[in-house]
Amino acid sequence: MNKHLDPMRFDGEAVDPNGDHMGYADDVERMNVDIVAINDLCGAEQLAPLLRYSTNLGHAPYRVQADGDGLRIGHQQVTLTSERDARQLPWGDLGIDVVVEATGAFKTSDTLSAHLDAGAKYMLLTRPHGDADDSKIYTAVLGVNAFNVPAAGFSLYSNASCTTNCSAPLIKILNDAYGVSGGILRTVHAYTNDQKLVDSVHDDARRGYAAGENIVPTTTGARKAIGQVLPDLDADITGMAWRVPVATGSAVDMVLTLKDDPSTDELRETLRAGMKGLDGIVQYTAEPVVSSWIVGNPASSVVDEGYTQRLGKNQVQVVAWYDNEWGYANRVVDIIATQLSGVGIEPLLRQEMSRYPAGSRPYLGVAGVSAGSGAGDRRGA
Repeated sequence: MNKHLDPMRFDGEAVDPNGDHMGYADDVERMNVDIVAINDLCGAEQLAPLLRYSTNLGHAPYRVQADGDGLRIGHQQVTLTSERDARQLPWGDLGIDVVVEATGAFKTSDTLSAHLDAGAKYMLLTRPHGDADDSKIYTAVLGVNAFNVPAAGFSLYSNASCTTNCSAPLIKILNDAYGVSGGILRTVHAYTNDQKLVDSVHDDARRGYAAGENIVPTTTGARKAIGQVLPDLDADITGMAWRVPVATGSAVDMVLTLKDDPSTDELRETLRAGMKGLDGIVQYTAEPVVSSWIVGNPASSVVDEGYTQRLGKNQVQVVAWYDNEWGYANRVVDIIATQLSGVGIEPLLRQEMSRYPAGSRPYLGVAGVSAGSGAGDRRGA
């Protein structure tokens, strides 16, 4: 289930998601967040089941029910709006701090700023933004460049993609240790709601074929986003995606050229050592993992020791698994916590969200929750 947030309030916050819905509520419950509002063209009777049950993760551990024109999620009463024009959303009246934009409909600073015009203080986009040269949007990835997000002085943020969150922390560890001079990234990725259930017309002809019956080669937004979060990386990282017939659970396979030449044992030890301080973001396993094992894991990246190795002089392979829905949704929540709660990233990595100090409780509003098990338009995956 895609766990991008809904409009929240950290003392006022809002999110605009479109995808797996139960995840949003799960994450904000973990973080002790108040969901304030959801903006979606669907009604409460349609949204409630999507928040209550996920095909991938099962039943939510709290009650979700339609309540008049709104929703009741756990003990929280949630306002429901159906506004196509983001500038008309009641974020100011509701005291929203952060809008999580996960519909896929808005990708540039010009369109995303509509949420700010509506009264939100911050906007967090749950995909890579549409213009790599857009200097008004700050791309933040935990474990890479998001340790001091508030100091960036931005109002518009992107949390990049699930694939970027999996791969970029590992590239940073290896670049810091050995220097990375180039490489190729391939993600073997679960299908998303940008694909079709049966053969149909699509702007990308390959993605028009039935997602549950085909392995579909396509692009990945991680290629550009890695450059945004690692601007000092002196390397050209190319990439592509293989969309495969699984509902969630993906893997990144990277072949990197390094400036140094570590052995397999040195490579693995460097990754294990580099993960210290990144608890909950990067994990490491020697288990014989398959994709179903990773479903429900909140980490951004789980390094697979068996396929992490030296290939030849200055060339290494790194394979890492990730739940492209649940893991990413957890990072969205974490970015919001570090941005507005005042707790900061290091305590976040040492404790559960439920242990946040009093006064840091955020309010969440959601816009665009309906339709599909992929979080909005996931072409940037």
